[in-house]
Amino acid sequence: MDFSAKGDDDSAVQGAELLRIMATPVRISILRSVAREKLCVGDIAARMGIGVVSASHYMRDFHRHGVVSEEKIGANVFYSLSSSAISQLLSAVCDETI
Repeated sequence: MDFSAKGDDDSAVQGAELLRIMATPVRISILRSVAREKLCVGDIAARMGIGVVSASHYMRDFHRHGVVSEEKIGANVFYSLSSSAISQLLSAVCDETI
């Protein structure tokens, strides 16, 4: 998903969808964590105090919408933010530098 500003209805829909998938405290916390370092689902689940199935669902949703990138290393898939635009949005939302 391209999150660049187009000034048309499509970009408004894309922006709303991006905000929707970030719209819970746990999802924002996950994104803040993967903004700082590459993490696998097991690490995300442990840090967030959630189940692996829930963490996997969140990451699949983020990846499907282009918010995170995947990198397979051995048997694990590690996640990081997909772009500096996502990092900037996260910084603005959290009122901190990510």
